[in-house]
Amino acid sequence: MLRRFKKAVEKKKACVVWLGGSLTEGEGASAPCFCWQALLAGWMKEVFPKCSFDFHNKGIGGTNSEFGLYRLKRDVLQYRPDLVFVEFAVNDYAGDPERIREDMEGIVENIREALPETDIVLVLNTTVKMAEENYDKGQIPESVRVHQETAEKYGLPVIRVGEAFLAFVRENGRQRTDFLPDQVHPNDQGYRIYFSIIRKAMEELLNAPCDPQRHACRRLSPPGGLSEGSAPQNHAAKRLCPKRRLKDSRLVHALEEEAEGFRLLAAEGFRKERIALCGREQGYLSSDIPGSRLEISFSGTSFGLVWMIAPDSGRISVSIDAGEKQVFSSWDSYAPRRERINHKMLADNLPAGMHTVRIEVEPEHDGQSLGTFIRIGDWLIG
Repeated sequence: MLRRFKKAVEKKKACVVWLGGSLTEGEGASAPCFCWQALLAGWMKEVFPKCSFDFHNKGIGGTNSEFGLYRLKRDVLQYRPDLVFVEFAVNDYAGDPERIREDMEGIVENIREALPETDIVLVLNTTVKMAEENYDKGQIPESVRVHQETAEKYGLPVIRVGEAFLAFVRENGRQRTDFLPDQVHPNDQGYRIYFSIIRKAMEELLNAPCDPQRHACRRLSPPGGLSEGSAPQNHAAKRLCPKRRLKDSRLVHALEEEAEGFRLLAAEGFRKERIALCGREQGYLSSDIPGSRLEISFSGTSFGLVWMIAPDSGRISVSIDAGEKQVFSSWDSYAPRRERINHKMLADNLPAGMHTVRIEVEPEHDGQSLGTFIRIGDWLIG
């Protein structure tokens, strides 16, 4: 297993990317160095001291596999990694299973299309809610099931952290909230347990025999939360529908006025901010003035944005092709705790072709919000 990664390590230069949500980002740890990603990176350096590593943690809190597909080119492929960890089972939990399948298969297929030899490992975590609603009843969460089926289809290794964690808690007579104090994010001790599970799985993957003719490895026994998909099917013969392909799922920076299949037609009341948005987006559009508007034309079948969720976040109204207005809020229950970015799809399943989007800042905001601010870092075009 991990044939590409092992070859890179032998050549003493390897690149690893982690793509996921807040559990990859390290939410809940007292410092970034205590999250499972950082602990695993440190372990790799210890095991392979002669190798020069290039690590990229691309976890963004609250984001799912849909946004992961859109940001794949920028956050993963540009680094040409030897190994990619994908972690979205928790944030996919409330999603539609078939949409999750499209997005997860899109991530895998587009990594393989751009970097055929790159190793991909799926990491499946859990929450207290997922455990109570599923594992405690002898069931598997739908998002976890879809991720596992994706691994089975493409012959990918899966590290079942959630199941192994729940077994650890049960066998040691502890409470889940001892390690997941907010029922979702581990504390330092919880991340140490996650890391221990993942490290054991990685040790087995690194020692597993590999078939060099197929770039697919034999089935492994699943100790310590590890399982492995069957040999990959001919994914070239089973392509996704075009709207979910990476070439049609792209990011356009909000400060750009024109790009392929995109044009900013009007911008009234919005300011161009040339500072980072939550430390990630290099510049953004902002306004807290009700009635401020943006008008955009794009070519595609879906449209969305990446915006800031903050204590003073407001609402927008959106109309597509002069149709009925819909209202979207950039505030949520987590907003008072910390500022972060997330994505929102504004339209989907549109007829292929050119469309016009009109966006206005609404005067009303959520009851607990402190303002009407809208801050946009990217446009999503599918």
